[in-house]
Amino acid sequence: MPRTRSVDHGVTGFDVTLPGTFEEAVRRHESLVPDHRAAEVRAIVRSGGSWESALALAEGNAPHGSMTFWKSGNGAHDPRPGLDAVREGPHG
Repeated sequence: MPRTRSVDHGVTGFDVTLPGTFEEAVRRHESLVPDHRAAEVRAIVRSGGSWESALALAEGNAPHGSMTFWKSGNGAHDPRPGLDAVREGPHG
């Protein structure tokens, strides 16, 4: 049976001065970075697709290596459906 273990990770934070308010910066970021494609991720997981398939989807969707997994404010994206598919596995 798998064991659970705790792993500590160090984090380095950056304090960057941006023009405007925090909310404006978030909206600007969200307008520039593509949303992850949850339905396509779920389809890969449920079909038993390979890690390479997931990486290819990510590369095609986010060639600069960044995707939005949820958004602030109205219309918030919920990352749980994609995560549920990963937990359920290919036959979920």
